[in-house]
Amino acid sequence: MNILDHNAAASEFGFLKAGEQPPDFDPYPLFHKLRSRHPVWHSDWGDWYVSDYDGVNAVFLNKNCTQFPPDERELVSRLNPNPAGVVPSFSNWLLFLDPPRHTIMRRMLMRLARGVSLNRLKALIDSVCDQLITEQCVDGSCEFVSRVAKILPVSVICKILAIPECDRHLITLWTNSLKRGFDVGLNHLSHEEMALLDDMHAYFLSIIENRSWRQSIAHSELGAYVETFPKDEVAANLAMLAFAGHETTVHLISNMFFILSQNPEIWQQLRASPDLTANVVNETLRYQSPVQKICRMNRCPIELEGKQIPEGEMLVLLLGAANRDPRHFHDPDKFDPFRMDNKHIAFGVGAHRCLGDSLALLEANTMLSTVLRHWRTIDADPASAHWIPNSSLRGLDRFDIKWTV
Repeated sequence: MNILDHNAAASEFGFLKAGEQPPDFDPYPLFHKLRSRHPVWHSDWGDWYVSDYDGVNAVFLNKNCTQFPPDERELVSRLNPNPAGVVPSFSNWLLFLDPPRHTIMRRMLMRLARGVSLNRLKALIDSVCDQLITEQCVDGSCEFVSRVAKILPVSVICKILAIPECDRHLITLWTNSLKRGFDVGLNHLSHEEMALLDDMHAYFLSIIENRSWRQSIAHSELGAYVETFPKDEVAANLAMLAFAGHETTVHLISNMFFILSQNPEIWQQLRASPDLTANVVNETLRYQSPVQKICRMNRCPIELEGKQIPEGEMLVLLLGAANRDPRHFHDPDKFDPFRMDNKHIAFGVGAHRCLGDSLALLEANTMLSTVLRHWRTIDADPASAHWIPNSSLRGLDRFDIKWTV
């Protein structure tokens, strides 16, 4: 790319930079343009953007492309010039670890999110969905995100972590700061937002030192995890699970119902063939990927789609763009519940694939199945919809929905 081309691209693709997207920004036209012209693009602010399906997969599977540099001091300095308080705890998050440390911790945490734990949670998920639809949503209309989509994932993750019901409101407080911090950088958060993250870390440190809490989880997968690792690592990863274990599922459920409310013919097809439920959930993950981007750094020089990328560069993988790559998905801008062989990468690929993928699928499938049994029609006012201004996550803060029973 010559200088003129680069300058034009920098201006045109400036909205890719975290914190630059205006409210209710639609990223997909920009993704299509970037992928067709520069599938691997070196931005003028230094990051490399990868927007095609094959390129994103290649980085995910490249063992030389890691979460962060191995030197944790460098990680802390990148996140915040002041290493006091909460910031060092992020270096213990499973999301930011690489093998062998990542492998050991992931194996333990998977027992919380899958297998026996998942089977035990099914009854809770069924119960919460039934209660939501039969008891709380009886007026024929509501604001969907706060009244429905958030309730189930928060209830489930608090059950997994044994968080007392009186403390569940804290999850939302922490999440609002975290999702902005991971998009624009922790050093751009306000003092109030950083204080909330300090409170989050302190909360989980205190809870694991609480004797009655430890007794309540003594014979569970959570208890085994708490007894195996140092308390700082445990506290950090309980905080990670509290955030990552519900936030993206909220967006998955919200996105799915908003899409269906705007496509009444698909809703009727689904009511006639409830076995399409899993297809609809998977197509939502492809069509409106809750996680839009994931970052990696390369430990050594790599070549990607003909581009030579020096060591130590930030690679921004655009999952939302990759999941609409026309070379892998026919008519990618169409929501198609009959799409076959839907190999989306909304959960990531490889060693860092989303830990809670099975749980998210179970929650979304159960919610949709429950609503199908109770609501005959659904309709949402597009004017009431508000997409969060976040380049890393794709989801709605709110929208009003109406239904008939």
